[in-house]
Order: sequence, then C-alpha cells, then structure tokens
Amino acid sequence: MKGDFIKNRKTVLKLKKDAEAVFIKRINRFLAAVNIINPYEEKNVLVHVHDPGRLKELLYNGNRVLLKKAKNKNRKTKWDLIASKNKKSWILTNTMFHRDIFINFIKDKELSPIKDFNQIQPEIKFKKSRLDFLILKNNRKLYIETKGVTLKDGSLALFPDAPTKRGARHVKELIEIYKNGCESYLFFLIFLNDVKFFKPNKFTDPDFANIFYRARRIGVNIYYPVFGYDGESIYFEKSIKLKG
Repeated sequence: MKGDFIKNRKTVLKLKKDAEAVFIKRINRFLAAVNIINPYEEKNVLVHVHDPGRLKELLYNGNRVLLKKAKNKNRKTKWDLIASKNKKSWILTNTMFHRDIFINFIKDKELSPIKDFNQIQPEIKFKKSRLDFLILKNNRKLYIETKGVTLKDGSLALFPDAPTKRGARHVKELIEIYKNGCESYLFFLIFLNDVKFFKPNKFTDPDFANIFYRARRIGVNIYYPVFGYDGESIYFEKSIKLKG
C-alpha cells in the first residue's frame, strides 16, 4: 500500500564495530568461525550469529564481516557478528538491533510515517503470538510487526530468504486486527541500500507471498524503509516501493 515518505540520510543508531574479520564457516544457526584481521590477527575465533536467516549470500567462506565485543564477559563467545560485506557496502546481519533501529526511526518526526503518537510499547501479546509493537495515538491502537530484509536479486529486495510459517502467522494476525477495527502496520526493515523495489519472495515461500498480498489488498499499512551501515552507525537511506 503505502511507502512514500521523506528521502533523507539520517542516523538512527550508533553502532561502532570493534573488529573486522574474514568469515570461515557457519557451524550452526547461532555460531560461526572467523579469522580476525583488524585491529589484530587471530584465527578460528568463534562468534555469535544473532540472525535466524540462512544468509548464504552474505555468510560464506572468505567474505568480510564486522564484529562487536559481547557485553557479557562470562559468555562463551566473546564476539557478536554484526555485519557482512556486500560489494562496497556493509549489510547489518544482526537482528538484536532491529528494535532500537525501529523505535528511533518511528520516533523521528521527520522520518516517521506515523506522526504525533503518545506511546510505543514493545512485545505485545496477541493470541498465540507476540507482535513487535503497539503504538497508542490518542484513543487509537496501532499494532506493528517488523521484518528484517537482507536478501536481494539485482535491484529487488526480497523477503523471506527461507520459508517462515511464523512470519505468515504474524501477517494473518495483522489482517485480523484490521478487520476488528484497529490499525495494523507491517514494516520491512531493509538493510540493502542499493535496492530500488521490494517484492515478497514467492519462489521461496509462496504462502507468505499470498498472505502478504491479501494484507495489502484489505488495507494493512505496509512500508519499506531502507537503512545503510558504515561501520559506525545505522542510517535511514530512503523508502522504496513494492514492485508490480
């Protein structure tokens, strides 16, 4: 549906890298091995991967990645993987920061498509799920779900990169919320600053694509903000539109 708002590169989150490394392999869903190359050299270092996506186009042997030191000194892995190289850009590959990115984005009166709200609450229970946010605006309730996007095909940003029953369920719940008289919003947080359009990945997950288009038809508000990362901060780059 919607998706047209201000184009203005603006910082939404400070996120300074602590090290640069070369990716070796993904050991399991949450663990990978890297060789640190800067600011010092260390081989076969285990790092935490905080992203459930497959990320095969980003996390492959030989690719450059950025790391941040873990705050918990007693943790088994001392590093978090935060970004991966994509040509000349860094792509955020750590979902831990999505909440802060969205909150700072939506609170910015210049950037946000939702103006002058009273309160934002994270992690709102709805039936069997938890939606990401509830915004209170006067006497209105606005339910919000966000999805991070790191997959692309040329100039197209695609979601999801793997079948997601959970993602489809969330969109169905946004539809139900809308039908019950409340406002519902779906934000695709796109971390690919060289894309021009968004499209649901129907080849990977046709069920999600079908429910996405249904949500769009009935009136769920859908936005596609694009964010970049330079190793120091996450910034809002632009908004894109749905392809076709």
